[in-house]
Amino acid sequence: MAKQFSTFDTFVAAQDDAALPDDMSEASSVICLATAGTPVIYVSPAFEAHTGYSQSDAVGRSLSFLQGPETEPEAVARFQALIAERKAGLVRITNYRRDGTRFTHICELRPIWSSEGVVTHFVAVQRPA
Repeated sequence: MAKQFSTFDTFVAAQDDAALPDDMSEASSVICLATAGTPVIYVSPAFEAHTGYSQSDAVGRSLSFLQGPETEPEAVARFQALIAERKAGLVRITNYRRDGTRFTHICELRPIWSSEGVVTHFVAVQRPA
């Protein structure tokens, strides 16, 4: 089982750049945090730079608002399966920026477990494909 945290604050406090692989601590990585029910509660500053959407555009929504005509149905199904099964995994997906241009990225999805063994959040680290 993944390392468990009692609250979101303890998860954040446990994260430091030294503990993250180099590619995750770079400014080019987009980091999103969502509740287990998938509404976004945090996006990193790189989110706006990569998507054109502000934090206020994303918070409270599912990241599915980034999907469009060429978003791969199998990638969406993979995300849904990882969330339902409370598992970590990588997904390559095509999404769309605010201006309508598409972009492809690799998303690493990780569940965050409480000390009671319950998934409370998911963190997604997205890098250009």
